[in-house]
Amino acid sequence: MLTAGALPQTTRDLPSEAGAGSATTNAAAVGNGAAEALVSVRVTARGLNVRRTPNVAPGNVIGGLHGGAVVTPLAHAGDWLRIEYRGDPGFIHGGFAEPVETRPAASGPAAMSGAAPADVSPRAPTPASHLVETETAQVPGHGAESTPGHAAPDAGHPPSPSAHPTPRSIHPDAPSPQRPGPSSSPSPAAARQPAPTPHVAPPGPGPSGTHAATPDHASDSSHIAPAAPTTASWTPPAGSKLEDPQLLALATKVHDPKLDQLLLDLGGVLALNKTLRETRSLETRFEVKGKDRAMMVAGIGVVRGELDGLANPSDVDVTAFKVAVNHKLEEVAPYHFQLNIPTIESPGGWSTCNLTSLAMALEVIGKGASAYPASEHQKLLAVATTFRRDIAQARLATNGTGTDISSLMGLRLPDFLELAAVVEFITSAAPGHDEIVTAATRAVDEKLQARFLKQLARKFGAEAKDKTIRWDQSKTPIQNRATTNALENFGGQHRGDGSHGVEQLSTARNLLEKDGDPRKRAVAKRRYESLLAGQTAAVEGRGIEGDLSLQTYKSAVVRELGPELDAGRGVIAGLYRHWTRLYGIDDDHILVQDPGAWNRTEINVTWAEVRAMGYFWTNLVIS
Repeated sequence: MLTAGALPQTTRDLPSEAGAGSATTNAAAVGNGAAEALVSVRVTARGLNVRRTPNVAPGNVIGGLHGGAVVTPLAHAGDWLRIEYRGDPGFIHGGFAEPVETRPAASGPAAMSGAAPADVSPRAPTPASHLVETETAQVPGHGAESTPGHAAPDAGHPPSPSAHPTPRSIHPDAPSPQRPGPSSSPSPAAARQPAPTPHVAPPGPGPSGTHAATPDHASDSSHIAPAAPTTASWTPPAGSKLEDPQLLALATKVHDPKLDQLLLDLGGVLALNKTLRETRSLETRFEVKGKDRAMMVAGIGVVRGELDGLANPSDVDVTAFKVAVNHKLEEVAPYHFQLNIPTIESPGGWSTCNLTSLAMALEVIGKGASAYPASEHQKLLAVATTFRRDIAQARLATNGTGTDISSLMGLRLPDFLELAAVVEFITSAAPGHDEIVTAATRAVDEKLQARFLKQLARKFGAEAKDKTIRWDQSKTPIQNRATTNALENFGGQHRGDGSHGVEQLSTARNLLEKDGDPRKRAVAKRRYESLLAGQTAAVEGRGIEGDLSLQTYKSAVVRELGPELDAGRGVIAGLYRHWTRLYGIDDDHILVQDPGAWNRTEINVTWAEVRAMGYFWTNLVIS
């Protein structure tokens, strides 16, 4: 399905929109001879797979590099370049890299250790104006997540999750001696030199020896996009009505004059959801698109308020109706993929599952950008002006890419939250460039903390609380904390990511269950069973069953988080080094919206898989 480019289709190892320069030209420029000087190279694709071995063998993708990333090869292997990737050896295809400079071949320890100026190592931070989610493509039939019937995306579409680098996700507040703290890598929002234009090599290293993100100068207006419409208020689509038979049956038992308007609004939300879902595709990472998304969120808020206003709230029939409507709204609330603007992204990327999950939790209770206080708009505008280039280059833009307030209201909520997070560390009414950059530097690390997410949620008029599961009600808090720590450690051993571990297993099972073609299902089933054989110990709970049996685990989650969903609250579920939004609990699985992978948009995760990934060791509830 990928276009061939300069390499055979079966070996092309680059993602969509490969960027400037053909593969043959770049490969020739980089060179293949082992004796040739090892010059730094820049990735010319929008994103590029890093592989364990110099070939496109199945399952050997270990991560990816952003477009524009600069690395120093350690050696050549035919058309491939060996690099150091997160401390381990890896290979990228030389056809999608170009020399940054020509210099004599290095010698001595530094040459083989990968030591290089700032931004040469793939672990160094990337300027904010260049930093986007790694977008790597799997070759159909070869990628770790590619199965017959679930071929890798076409050029121009998003990657398989197997290509994702290991997420640098939230490290919530709940103490645990095993949990690593926030990254100590230099912040991408630190003071920096301006980049001349997007997608160019950054200037030389600053005093710290690392590159940091570069805000645009206020005088540079070339990247300001025109204004977009403001966030729409709620109006039910013409002709919409509630058609859900279960909800209608429950509604007949509710006797309240306000019910008719509620049913009209609820029908409008469901009708709009159906229309918007038709806009989802691989290209949108299965997000719904357009300004009507904001209207639907506003509609969810209206229905929530109308539910609260029903008479006789303690009546069993009213309660049953409210719970059913809340579950339906949890189900249809829109999904976000964590390909956000890079304003406060961490070095290496992939640390915004926290803000992305918070955005989904806010929208499920009907809170959007319009809920942000007007008293903070001036500061928000100043931050947006400083980071205007990030906004203008938003990869998943909806109806806002400019820096006037109406356009900012049209941003995807995760992008809006990136800017709002910076505002939290600004004290001046009219902040200058330096204060904004300093505030952004703080926000990079603070966004990893659960207490900061709660602080940010309250800015939108929401209540936010920690929800620590009591695994055994007969045990003391200290004993339950020990169980929580054991769960987190177990998740650390087995979760993995989209390319290995239980997360890969869960994704493969979901793909299997969704495929209706019997022949393709047979192939997918064999693949799933092969993965399952490697994760038997994890799903059986070897090493944790004694501390937390599967039945005790399941019962505790149902007991403590089930009522939160019944009440229509946003639940952010913490698993090992990641956040997702929980939106349903079933007898044999949970339902989550996972911002970390497009094919985990709305998935079920079995209880055995859930425990193996460390789900629910920490949680936030937004109401």
